[in-house]
Amino acid sequence: LVGWIRQTSAPLNVRKQAVTQIRWQLPDIGWRLVLALWPTNHGATSPPMSPRYRDWKPETPAMPVAEWIDFIEHLVGLAIELADDDAKRWGELAGRLGTLPPDARRRLLGAIEGYADPGSLTAEDRLRVWDALNQEVLRHRRFPSADWSMDDEPLVRMEAIAARLEPTSD
Repeated sequence: LVGWIRQTSAPLNVRKQAVTQIRWQLPDIGWRLVLALWPTNHGATSPPMSPRYRDWKPETPAMPVAEWIDFIEHLVGLAIELADDDAKRWGELAGRLGTLPPDARRRLLGAIEGYADPGSLTAEDRLRVWDALNQEVLRHRRFPSADWSMDDEPLVRMEAIAARLEPTSD
């Protein structure tokens, strides 16, 4: 199901359907699967074994960038649905914003903004999401010139969400 390598037996639409089906039938496993398939800066995998000489074999194991981004968008949509009203899951997603393409990041940030209403969250839930956002912003601010570091625009937006959720007491 890895979205960034080409599979001869599982095209993109089949992988998306499989992840979606698991999400509906087994939500907890679906959550772990979505996070396992989430893009990372240091992910590695071995492509599936295939015959050396076949005319149907893809020329490269790499997935076209447009398809990979489509798969990421699908994962983000599933993650937003699965996070629902679980602060722990929203915190996990907040800590994974940096590896997303800009459009997917904006979509997830919008969903976090919608969830992060200080009046409807418990103090513990506010702390959990605030901490995840704050840690992610600090990491990216600490290494602004790194290849993996986010631009200023999403960081400012994350800081604004974190400021709304910042704990007011010990």
